[in-house]
Order: sequence, then structure tokens, then C-alpha cells
Amino acid sequence: LIEFEQVLAAAAAMYREELGSDPFAVGSGIPFRRRVARSLARGRTWIGVDDGEVFFKADVAAVSPWSAQIQGVWVRPGRRGAGLGTGGIAAVCAALQAGRLTPSLVVNGSNAAARSAYRRVGMVDVVDYATVLM
Repeated sequence: LIEFEQVLAAAAAMYREELGSDPFAVGSGIPFRRRVARSLARGRTWIGVDDGEVFFKADVAAVSPWSAQIQGVWVRPGRRGAGLGTGGIAAVCAALQAGRLTPSLVVNGSNAAARSAYRRVGMVDVVDYATVLM
């Protein structure tokens, strides 16, 4: 059984890697914890687990009648390069498509590994994107 704290740790690791800041710095992490808990409660967080360890995480952040935006994709660093991210994203996309939704996501243009994984599941680049924090 996966505990909330394990999913929270994966979400925090993704946040630190992607944004370079600590998600627990604001309000002792309460807003971040609530966001992760809400995504789990809504069934919008997808995880891959092996031997009780979360190795993959992705969130479906926004849903319209036609599409769903995937975000917060993360693979445990020691497990990267083995196709787990590609497999995880493929599973999320297949589930969304089964619900007649078009999957979409935003990825930093500099994240070549992620972009390559997304292309392997059939996604195409539409616009360049970069995260800027001020």
C-alpha cells in the first residue's frame, strides 16, 4: 500500500528538479501538501510502484470536455533511462484517450530526455516553452 508521504516525496522531488525551489518553503508546505492530496483524491495522480517504492509520477492537472493536461511527470533518478517514463506516460495517455480526451502537456524545451520520451508515445512539439521564476 502506497502512503501519501511517498507520493508527496515524489512530487516534491519533481518540483525541486523542475523549478529549483523548495515546495515546502511557502506556508510550511501546507499549500503544496493540499495540492498533492487534492490530486490524489480526484484520481488525477498516476504512479508506478515497484517493491513499495514510487518510481514514476504524473498528474492530470486540467481537464476540458476535449483534452487533459498532464504535468508533474517524474521518474526516480536511479531508474531513469530504462523506459519507465515512456511507459508511464503511454499508460496515462491511453487512459485519457479511452475517455475520449486528447492528452497534452507542457515541457521545458531544454528537457531533451523528457521530450524524447513524449515523442516515443506519439506526442509532437507545438511551441517552445521555458519556466521562469521571479
